[in-house]
Amino acid sequence: MNLAFFIARRTAQHTPDNKPGVMERIAVISVALSVAVMILAMAVIMGFKHEVARKVTAFAAHAVVTDVRGVGTLDSEPVHRSARTEGLIRSTRGFASMAPYAVKGGIVRTADAVGEVMLKGVDTAYDWSAFRGWLVDGDLPRVGDSIRTKDILLSRSLADRLMLLRGLGRPQRRVRRGHRPLPGPGGV
Repeated sequence: MNLAFFIARRTAQHTPDNKPGVMERIAVISVALSVAVMILAMAVIMGFKHEVARKVTAFAAHAVVTDVRGVGTLDSEPVHRSARTEGLIRSTRGFASMAPYAVKGGIVRTADAVGEVMLKGVDTAYDWSAFRGWLVDGDLPRVGDSIRTKDILLSRSLADRLMLLRGLGRPQRRVRRGHRPLPGPGGV
């Protein structure tokens, strides 16, 4: 007799009191487990999708009003504000808020590093609530009608790439264990 056939027939048989065999129980458990894993995976994916969408809309709005000449370019033409246009936008169903801004691309250079940036200038109407929850270090830029500052908000990855210390705007020196730092400009 064939050993593989014997084992297969033995595990596929029902027990004397008509309970499912070993193979049937393994099949039911594996299907239930795979469905549970798929439900969990979908829940995680939908959660990440929601979080990514929330972060994207914090940086760029759901809808952006731009000049036709600036479509597809980094530095677009400014749109002149008018009460009529703003009234039409505000009367749109589902409207939440509106904040004018300006965007300018550029290159930032420190003594030791170079990085590319998209600078976004905002006014007092800008909603900073999303950034408060994500702020790792430092403070949000001060924006006001009478205040004119040079405050800037950088991502942690850009600050690390440019080797900047918070609030100082100077390159930081990374020192390996057992080595002494080399003096930089200004004795840093």
